[in-house]
Amino acid sequence: MSKSKEYSCVKKTKKAFELSLVSLAKDYPLNKISVKQICEKAELSRNAFYFHYSDINALIQDIEDTMIEHIVSKFDEFRSVDFADTVLEIIKFLTDYLCENRDTTLMLIDSSYSTSFTKRINKAFSDFYFEYFKLYHKTDFRGTYDFFYEFVSCGYCGMLVQWLHDPGEISKRHFVRLSYTFVKRLMVVDDYKNFDDFKKKIENN
Repeated sequence: MSKSKEYSCVKKTKKAFELSLVSLAKDYPLNKISVKQICEKAELSRNAFYFHYSDINALIQDIEDTMIEHIVSKFDEFRSVDFADTVLEIIKFLTDYLCENRDTTLMLIDSSYSTSFTKRINKAFSDFYFEYFKLYHKTDFRGTYDFFYEFVSCGYCGMLVQWLHDPGEISKRHFVRLSYTFVKRLMVVDDYKNFDDFKKKIENN
């Protein structure tokens, strides 16, 4: 078997286990799902499962890692975009991707793995946006930025989770525009010509 075919086979097998777990997670808490159930739903053997994973936690970790890697791999596509414009591009991409993987996203967010998944996304975007933030606001003041970004990201993540739970409430386009309005307003802080003016305004209140 060629390496490309072998890789394709492994990828297909792992995807089957992922889909099986995600499907089961709609009806059962993750800690109540067994390897036997996953294998039966995937129509694959336990030997196949244990060839790739030591346990269900390892499968969940692999799913999370794959999603994070895919998100981070998109960063290079946004580096040539202006700071203010990249806010919209990132929100559109992230909303599209997590919506396409809605069941998987909700499984990770609604489980005990929620902290790990959301924190890893926040850390990746925080580091990415700080490079833009430094240039746009002419500051290296990372300490305040970390608190500021946490506030922004928690707001967006909260909106996203609510929308993913009930996507019929508003359209995806409406959700993206709403998120963009809130996040851009906070990220760009365009009421002030530079970040020094912004800090002075804060200090005087």
